[in-house]
Amino acid sequence: MLRNILLKSVLEISKFFPKKNHPFNNSKNWIFDLNYSTHEFESAPWLEKLFSKNFDFESLKDKKILDIWCWGWWKWVYFALKYSCLVYWIDTSKNFISQANSIAKEKWVLDNCFFTLWDAHKMDFWDDFFDLILLHDVIEHIPDTAQLLRESFRVLKPGGKILINFAPYYEIFWHHLWDTLPIPWLHVFFSDKFLIDLYKLSVKNLPDKEKRIDLRIWKNNKWNEAFTYLNKITKRKFQKILNNFIKSDKFLINYQKQYFLKNLNFLSKIPFLDELRARLWVIILEKK
Repeated sequence: MLRNILLKSVLEISKFFPKKNHPFNNSKNWIFDLNYSTHEFESAPWLEKLFSKNFDFESLKDKKILDIWCWGWWKWVYFALKYSCLVYWIDTSKNFISQANSIAKEKWVLDNCFFTLWDAHKMDFWDDFFDLILLHDVIEHIPDTAQLLRESFRVLKPGGKILINFAPYYEIFWHHLWDTLPIPWLHVFFSDKFLIDLYKLSVKNLPDKEKRIDLRIWKNNKWNEAFTYLNKITKRKFQKILNNFIKSDKFLINYQKQYFLKNLNFLSKIPFLDELRARLWVIILEKK
């Protein structure tokens, strides 16, 4: 009884926060199109700008590029159109791969795009194959981040670069539920089990509720409901993984920058709370 009251109370509190501009809520075919494709295409210029001061996108012409996961192949349709690069995109969803091929065909770049159903932890590509690898909003989703970087190192050419941008787990809205629950740091205060019930309650009156639930909530290896698409990687955990690769002399950091919430610099002096102010980590790694 008390739990149900708390669930309903938190849901009511969420109504006081402004709704976020989430791709799920903006899709023209929102009942059927719960992915980030259109959003990725429209935000591709932002991604280009994010790295452009330290990476020359004009150099991509006729180069082989690998994009991993992220549910947003449209950004590479944008880059294939603009720079005539050869794009390889891998995902674990047959549906997304099928949609990606259809869009590439529609935009007349199918000859430049190769969308394949593969696991990023063990890719069936030759060694030293790619000129560039993009890990855009994927670090926080891949189950084994260290293995992802090992495979990326293997398939990347010497001198090739990996462009990374992601938000650490304790970022203000990194519970990934802000399509219906725009409460800051919601995942800091409640357990996953509570958040799962809360999310189900928040979408119960939406016509696409089943699709949203199926996309967000999967069974883990113990057959319990969980947010299995998030690995909960923090700043500290990723820094440790990154340090190991730098020490192994495989990569060098070509560029990195961290973005933080403004006016919260005082949190940097408190170890755990420092995680709460992180917004985005941008890194360019280069294979030696």
